[in-house]
Amino acid sequence: MLSELSQLAFMLFSLLSRAINVVAFGGDACQTTSSRAYIEGVLNPEPNDVWERRARVINRLVFWQPDHCRMSWLAEVERANRTLEKNLRRN
Repeated sequence: MLSELSQLAFMLFSLLSRAINVVAFGGDACQTTSSRAYIEGVLNPEPNDVWERRARVINRLVFWQPDHCRMSWLAEVERANRTLEKNLRRN
């Protein structure tokens, strides 16, 4: 039961993060705000100062997960790879 509740909570927070990315920042609905902060503020060859600050703030807010924005980005990459593999097996 707790596992199901924690999964539901995770999905709701992920949905909220995606909604914030779309509504507040004009981003893509397939990307969380945390992942976007990592991409725009850290991975970008010319990091955006605003997104870099957002990444630092988000990482502080999610203090229980070290380097949360990076982990969020890695999780999205992993999900995308699983989707690609699944679709490639169908064809």
